[in-house]
Amino acid sequence: MKRYLYLSFGLWMILSLPALACITPVFRYALENWPADLYKVTVIHNGPLSAQEQTLLGKLKEVSDKAVVNLFVESVDIAGKSKDEIAKVWGNRPRSDLPWMVVRYPQFTGIKEPMWEDRFTKAAVDRVLNSPLRSKIVKRILDGDTAVWVLVESGVKEKDEAAARLLESELKRMERELDFSPEYREYMTEVIGVELKVKFSLIRLPRGNREEQLLIQTLLRPIPNGEKIRQPIAFPIFGRGRVLCALVGDEINEENVEEICYFLVGGCSCQVKEANPGWDLLLSADWDGMLEGQMEEAVFAGPATVMKGGAGLPWRNILIALSSLFVLVAGTTYVILWRRRRYEV
Repeated sequence: MKRYLYLSFGLWMILSLPALACITPVFRYALENWPADLYKVTVIHNGPLSAQEQTLLGKLKEVSDKAVVNLFVESVDIAGKSKDEIAKVWGNRPRSDLPWMVVRYPQFTGIKEPMWEDRFTKAAVDRVLNSPLRSKIVKRILDGDTAVWVLVESGVKEKDEAAARLLESELKRMERELDFSPEYREYMTEVIGVELKVKFSLIRLPRGNREEQLLIQTLLRPIPNGEKIRQPIAFPIFGRGRVLCALVGDEINEENVEEICYFLVGGCSCQVKEANPGWDLLLSADWDGMLEGQMEEAVFAGPATVMKGGAGLPWRNILIALSSLFVLVAGTTYVILWRRRRYEV
């Protein structure tokens, strides 16, 4: 019987750990500690590049080496290669289209199809490196937004307006209801010098926006048949451009939005990035440089988040209550059986 009591106590300790040792909120931990996964850019050419093209390639490699953008850059010269080697890189397409630039998703996503491809020109390189909306996402995150929600519109006005209204309403409610604990807020303000706030913003993105086609592709292609779905799709983005998930159509509802907001503001119980859901955007941002002096020196060991009014996160309180009840029942059972055995002897 003792082993069951030990098991019960161990289970209680494990279940209670998130409540007893809450650490940095997920959104803040991701911003400080999770480097963005690298997209792969391949420049395919046939023979030497022109002087202008070499300059463009050098620009790509420079921003990659300086980690100003999450890119890995390579160039492949198919001149003099065998037919099989050329087929692997270029297929049967005409060489007159070269030089060509192909952008692929980070390897861990498992997506084989290119995220983007185009002729290797200055306009194409500029399009890959940045866009107005991607710059806006970076700025809002660095300005302190907990998460930036991007709503990729369906093109059906009624659906898009309904989704936008729900998101705006729920995100405002979450801003009112969620807060950081006084201890964590004091720690960040006095020790780190950062005034944290719970803030969720919304950006609406029409699918026909020509300047943002690369961003739209980045968001939609990880979703099965994402480019064919004619529903509004909401993407919460946090950290260094991490897309947590996609809410499609009817999935854009109060329950899902609330759950996501709780997750982002709650304590980061899993610090390993690869164990968390989502994928990274392709963004130009010197995150380490812009965050210099703002990152925590140590993991905060107190409660990270509370509901305004003093209540803790609901699921955490329920978890503690259930685990405590389990221990109480197991302990009572052990005592009763021990006494019965004692009297029988």
